[in-house]
Amino acid sequence: MMATSDSELKRAILEARAAISIWRAELWLKRYDPNQPRVPAGRPDGGNGLATVM
Repeated sequence: MMATSDSELKRAILEARAAISIWRAELWLKRYDPNQPRVPAGRPDGGNGLATVM
């Protein structure tokens, strides 16, 4: 196993976190449907899709 400096390790961790963040954003964009019926914002459960409320 190769010895790694602290700065290289920190950089690898930051790159992994960035990759995970991008993956999560892409997943969310695939699931988001702007045409999904929504509950009006004035209600306590407002902003949620109807499928999660009913």
